[in-house]
Amino acid sequence: MAVAGAIASWLCNAQALALDGLVSGLNALMILAGGHLSTQVLRPPDRRFPFGYWALETLYVGSRSLLLLGILLFAAISSIDRILAQRHGASITPPWIGGIVIYACLMAALGLLVAWNHHRHWKIGGRQSQLLAMERRATLVGAAISAGLGLAFAVTPLLLDTPLAGMVPVSDAWIVLLLSGILVVAPLRSLRDAVSELGGVAARSTVRQAVLNIVRQELNAQGIRLVDDAVFTLGRAVQGLLYIDPGMALSALDVDLLRDQLERTCRQRFENLALELVLTCRDPL
Repeated sequence: MAVAGAIASWLCNAQALALDGLVSGLNALMILAGGHLSTQVLRPPDRRFPFGYWALETLYVGSRSLLLLGILLFAAISSIDRILAQRHGASITPPWIGGIVIYACLMAALGLLVAWNHHRHWKIGGRQSQLLAMERRATLVGAAISAGLGLAFAVTPLLLDTPLAGMVPVSDAWIVLLLSGILVVAPLRSLRDAVSELGGVAARSTVRQAVLNIVRQELNAQGIRLVDDAVFTLGRAVQGLLYIDPGMALSALDVDLLRDQLERTCRQRFENLALELVLTCRDPL
């Protein structure tokens, strides 16, 4: 799809197709990187990553979003340069609209097929993989770009008899600007979430409350007070520190057994979960 975008951009003289090809090329490269990374995030904690490898998934999502933002920014700047060149009298060859529409239909269909494949494997994996969810979203974005290009160029000839006729020779540049403005929202949101997660922000209230509901039930049954908690997420994993006041003497073995029991119970709801217990009588926060 990336090669097709580059060739179609040259044949049809349409800069917008180069953006489409760049997005497809990024998808292809990141799928290869994600395939390698998906085996790493499942490794158990070790000396190098004492809290596990889950954060690599968040790093992937953040890096992926940053690359997509870079492509959109480059495409927007190039489009503005093309529009300004036309305004200053540069000779601009109009794009071949018929070829663009054919290309757009084929790429949109292929993009939807790839997105469906990612979605199918995401469901098979228990709807947990941020890698597959991100790739599915990115592929849908690529399909939307292709479909939007085809539709926009198909209606471009209707502008010839309007006051907007001067935009037709650089219609691909205007379309790229429009698409860049629309598509920039999703990667910005994903980047913000990834940075927040890596910065140690607390888990969403729904996740935190679900963990606490399970934990409190177990602790109350043993007469142990939950003083405070710190629940956060890294990739598909949920991790938490539970500050507890047992109100009685506990051996190291007792603490280990209690932690294992809490983890087993919580993993019925969150498959990838790790807890640590901190004994205290004061609220640390």
